[in-house]
Parts: sequence; structure tokens; C-alpha cells
Amino acid sequence: MGLFSFLRDVGAKLSGHGGAYSAPTPEALANELKRLGLPADQVSMEVEGDTVHLSGNVPDAETREKIVLAVGNVEGVGKVDDGGLQGGEQTGSLAGAIGGMAQLPAGAAGTSAAGGAVSGASPQPVEQGPGGSMFYTVQKGDTLSAIAKKQYGDANAYNRIFEANRPMLEHPDRIYPGQVLRIPPR
Repeated sequence: MGLFSFLRDVGAKLSGHGGAYSAPTPEALANELKRLGLPADQVSMEVEGDTVHLSGNVPDAETREKIVLAVGNVEGVGKVDDGGLQGGEQTGSLAGAIGGMAQLPAGAAGTSAAGGAVSGASPQPVEQGPGGSMFYTVQKGDTLSAIAKKQYGDANAYNRIFEANRPMLEHPDRIYPGQVLRIPPR
């Protein structure tokens, strides 16, 4: 689906790698997914520089986004490529509309069909997760309440963001600048 950027020098410090300037091993990343209770058995990882390439199968969009964020929010990881993952693909997007047209018989997708598919696709924010959630990078001074106020217009909606980021977040007050969070659609 995409290549997602993270701040390489911040994030969880895993054993099994040399620090901020080297990415963790696939084994260390798989252990982190297991620790978080995310399905690591069906996901393979390849590390190339500071980029982690994911492949395998995931059950749904939420799990796909959580795996991308769990891997990306690790010190030494600058990019996560989830293009090799199957499952949890986004629907209702321009990519989904084009993908749907690819399944039509030859000649069935004329200009009127293409125009309808494109106009039916909702515009998406630039930093969007593979399942439709927005990915938000925590800034200095941010709290989940402040993020909820910015994203939803309601500071009391912070628990929605907290729950969307479990098990990576263990407490609503424990976020840090540079961390990337899932912001589910309204």
C-alpha cells in the first residue's frame, strides 16, 4: 500500500541492534510484535538500511496499521514499506476505486465509469494509514486530549485515540515527540 516515514532516532529501544543509527534485526522486530500481542506469525520482515519491508498476511486494516506503527515506532527505523502485506486493504479511496475497475471485463470501464469511480473516491489526507486512519506524528507539548481537540474538535475524545493505539500505548499520558499514532476516522 505504501511507504511510511518515521523519525529514525526516536522510538522504542529494542535489544538486538546497535542503536539509533542501525535498524533492529527482523528477529527483534518480530519479538516486539509478539510482545505487543500482534500477529507476527503471518508477517515477514526484511531490513534494508533504515527501511523495514513487510510481507505476509494480516486479518484486517486495524491490525495492518498497528503492525506498521509498532515497527515504525522503533529506534533505528526510518521507513516502513507495507506493500508486501496482504489483507486490510483500504476501501473507498482512489486506489480502491482504480483497483475495483481493474476487475471489470475488458472494455467495461469507459470514461463515464472511470469518472464515477474517481468522483466516488473520498479525498484522503496525505499521512494516511493503509486502513484509512490518519497517522499523526506527536509534537512537543502534545497530549492525547490536545490531539483529539485538533482532530475531532473534542478534547474528551482522547480515549478513542488511546484505544486505537493499544497495545502500543500502555497509558494515555505516555506519548513522546516523534511517535506516530493512529487517528481513526470520525
